[in-house]
Amino acid sequence: MTLTVDTAYRVTSQAYLARARRRLDDGTPEGLFYAAFELRCGIQGRLQEYLEARKELAEKRRQGWRIPQLAKDFERVFRTGDQVVRLSITSLVVPGSLILYFTPVSRRLQEMAGRLNELLHAQPKQRSDGDPWWEKQRRFLEVVYRELQKAVTGALLGPPLLNRRTKLVDLNFAFPGDAKVPEVRQFLESAGAKLRMRVQYLRELPDDVTDGVTVLRPA
Repeated sequence: MTLTVDTAYRVTSQAYLARARRRLDDGTPEGLFYAAFELRCGIQGRLQEYLEARKELAEKRRQGWRIPQLAKDFERVFRTGDQVVRLSITSLVVPGSLILYFTPVSRRLQEMAGRLNELLHAQPKQRSDGDPWWEKQRRFLEVVYRELQKAVTGALLGPPLLNRRTKLVDLNFAFPGDAKVPEVRQFLESAGAKLRMRVQYLRELPDDVTDGVTVLRPA
């Protein structure tokens, strides 16, 4: 039997987040710098994933890497600001509903990305292991981690938009893993052509939401 180990360096926002968690957990001073790099890439990567999901914005993704400009390109189209979008899709044929969330890269997280840049350069002086600076940086990185974790939770790659030409609602979504795909596909295939959509705009992602997609079926 041959054991194959997947050593590919994944470049999804979720992969950057997972590597940042490992580097924060290793407890070493150098781990903080590597975590800062992964978090910075995760923030940029999430914005790029949103842009790539829209054909008219995909070229912007390929042209730029600056987070403020990426965020500006996205906001120009969607105009949602820091609001979380909750989309409920209910079938008029079968019982149940599909719940999807869009979680933005908030302005606060964008500002944090700028501060992360301070850790991506050669440091100006040597610091002792007991220097309070290390703990200050760790606390900051943990806050960035939690904010990015929220941003990558949603399955929607943008709020639903009505296509004025086709009169259809454009939806783009992706799941971090494959576990939910069969369940979602089964619901959509059985739901039929008549669907009711309800869009809610929330100030924050609810604390009990840890998965950006949920299929609700009556007991």
